[in-house]
Amino acid sequence: EVHSPWQPLLLIVPLRLGLTEINPIYFDALKKCLSLRQSVGIIGGKPNHAHYFIGYVGEDLVYLDPHTTQPVGDLDDPEERFTADESYHCRFACRMSMTRLDPSIAVGFYCETEQDFNDLCKSLRALA
Repeated sequence: EVHSPWQPLLLIVPLRLGLTEINPIYFDALKKCLSLRQSVGIIGGKPNHAHYFIGYVGEDLVYLDPHTTQPVGDLDDPEERFTADESYHCRFACRMSMTRLDPSIAVGFYCETEQDFNDLCKSLRALA
């Protein structure tokens, strides 16, 4: 067995995609980033309101509100485990037009292996 020095990597890339509002030239690249296998989403939102973007539909971003609290439960108790599991599901998806996105965001990627990282680098180069 060959020992690899690689450790799993969570890569957060802060970006500024405009001065006071987001430049629409970046919309397609953001959608492609969200489509990559290594994507863990985008942190951003609109001024004074943060969101965690996990996908897109057309020109809308799909997001979760990180300020929504979840009930705590004892995962060893089957009934509480069911209640805790229910709290992680949304009844409807929240959406926001990309044009309303604040230009200061951070895109995130998770690379479990070095090959994941190499594939990510190749995919990101293709976006340029």
